[in-house]
Amino acid sequence: MKLEFLIYISFIIYGLGFTALFFRSKVIVTYSCLFISSFMMRYFIATQDDFLHSWDERYHALVGKNLAKHPFEPTLKDNPILPCNNLDWQSGNVWVHKQPIFLFQIAASIKVFGNSEMAVRFPSIVMGALLSLLIFRIGSITSNSLSGYFASGMFIFSFFQLEQTAGVIGMDHNDIAFAFYVTLSIWGYLEYLESGNKRFVYMIALATAFGTLTKWLPALAIYGVWVIDAVLLDKQKRIHEIFLLFKSFCVSILIWGSWQIYILLRWPIETKFEYEFNRRHFSEELEGHGGNWDYHIKMFDSQYGAYAFILLFVGLLIFLLDKSKKRYKTLFLLIPISTYLVFSIAKTKSFAYVFYISPIVFTIIGYGLYQIITLITAQVLNKVLKYVFYCAILIFYCNYQLSAKNLYKCHVLGQSEYINNYRSVLQHNANIYKQLDIVASDCDIIFNCRNMQIVDAEFYSDKTVYSWFPDSTTIDSLIDADYKIGAFQGFSNQQLPDYIKNNNKIQIIDLIQATE
Repeated sequence: MKLEFLIYISFIIYGLGFTALFFRSKVIVTYSCLFISSFMMRYFIATQDDFLHSWDERYHALVGKNLAKHPFEPTLKDNPILPCNNLDWQSGNVWVHKQPIFLFQIAASIKVFGNSEMAVRFPSIVMGALLSLLIFRIGSITSNSLSGYFASGMFIFSFFQLEQTAGVIGMDHNDIAFAFYVTLSIWGYLEYLESGNKRFVYMIALATAFGTLTKWLPALAIYGVWVIDAVLLDKQKRIHEIFLLFKSFCVSILIWGSWQIYILLRWPIETKFEYEFNRRHFSEELEGHGGNWDYHIKMFDSQYGAYAFILLFVGLLIFLLDKSKKRYKTLFLLIPISTYLVFSIAKTKSFAYVFYISPIVFTIIGYGLYQIITLITAQVLNKVLKYVFYCAILIFYCNYQLSAKNLYKCHVLGQSEYINNYRSVLQHNANIYKQLDIVASDCDIIFNCRNMQIVDAEFYSDKTVYSWFPDSTTIDSLIDADYKIGAFQGFSNQQLPDYIKNNNKIQIIDLIQATE
């Protein structure tokens, strides 16, 4: 694997951060080590695949590229020379299939770093690194700093989360951004509880608004926690708290509601269709994504590692029995339970639908691991011996979370239990599409691309690309309209007809696409 040494450096830096924390060095050292360790792991994973993954990274990449050119016009096929269906999110022009914040982030990254896979993944790298800090702080507030550090390490080396960063697991960068903003709202609420500082009221509003503008209404879950906590206060405090909550909620609605009004006015048909499509997730198994009510529960081991459920149970049980943690119980119960309940009821299921609450889950698991290690080392009085034991268990568990064997299978062998990568095919064809602007420099439109990979071709080039070819009449009309036409050579059962092969006004592109 490329840059494999970054894994070892990441572990070393994470261990240094734990050493600084255990022996009470300045907290900035711990935060710095967490950020650098997490950033390196995510940079490593983002470099492994120099092609776009099938679901849904390629679509997010192309829409982000187009947004970099026109920020307020989300498009997939940016220049549809031939008619297209805007209600088909896989081939249309207007693209309001998903909310825009994470796409704006990708667009900004492409603007700065250029049109590449790394630019698409860079926002997820940064958000993943920042999430490790948020998890540490959340754990420190709700339990203690060692527990928070354990939880942060589990997240840093989480195989499932790293695969999202690499774009392997849909909905990849969308899910990472959603987890980031949901966690940011939780952190803001906890800081508000700790300090009473009203600035965090607006932080919560901004975080929930950005979360909603990433993956819709579950981002508002923290307000449910806030409402319950407010109701439990005495009458005078309750009124004041509800007023602040309402103010924060209104600011949030103002931000995310403005975009909804904009797209409804600009593209009413497409927007209403997508709203209805979102609603149908609860009543239908859309696009073949179905499963039983316990689908997400069964995914728990794949997401958090085998036996993690035991640590979750231990952590949650001790947490609930601890009377000093009363003020945080609504948060740690309501968000996980409501999330799993809602997505278990919904008919449409997918690998990562509930993983956006992983920072909370890791916090509880980290607390469980901390309690078990503390119990085991209760009789160890020597601080250095205790440190060695803590450090050994922590590094061992983080290495287990990383699952290097699965990393190798996915990013070297091209085998994944989540999707069919066809690694060699995607890599070969990506290299071809990166040459299009040079090899087919005179072409405006290119036909006979591999099905589904037209998105890749349009991301890597400035051409309008189709996976099929039109009839001879349409070809003639395009030529008469002064369009320069190119076509990929035939492959498998998709061979070019004579009216294209024998037309000297059409460039047959001398690049052979690979098939499975």
